Amino acid sequence: MHIILGLIALLTVAAGVIFWLRMISRATKGAIELTEDVRAAFRRFGFTAQSQTDPLDAVGDPRIAAVGIFMALAQMTGALSREQVSGIRNESALLFNTTSDEAEDLIVIGKWLVQDRRPEEAIRRLKQHLVGKVTADEGRAFLQAAENISAIEGRVESQQRETIDGLRREFC
Repeated sequence: MHIILGLIALLTVAAGVIFWLRMISRATKGAIELTEDVRAAFRRFGFTAQSQTDPLDAVGDPRIAAVGIFMALAQMTGALSREQVSGIRNESALLFNTTSDEAEDLIVIGKWLVQDRRPEEAIRRLKQHLVGKVTADEGRAFLQAAENISAIEGRVESQQRETIDGLRREFC
């Protein structure tokens, strides 16, 4: 009887080890896919390596700057929620007339640009890539999208409202 219990225990340990190894494999695969997505997005939007240049200053596509501002606005209320990311994806797809995949690429880059930064600093540095480069109609559409994104969590925080008002003064 004790031999059977020993075999059952051995099989249980082996199953646990196999399960643990599969979970590690999935996590590693997810990290590799994320890295590949970022690399593909950089290639897609024409990023080049520039030595000693902050990525916020090297943005060449106004769409990336706009999505970075959307991400920073959403981060003013705390960590990004799924609803906020989904709202940014939808607003970006409508605003820029892009597919969902292109909007997702913009989100990946926008999230990377503003990570580990204060939202105010990211917005201040990213808005220079929009001001004077968009028409008045595009500016109004951008501001409306920013307001929609800020209101996703239910109410617009005072800091978000002040930031949007500051952007409105810059665009109008």
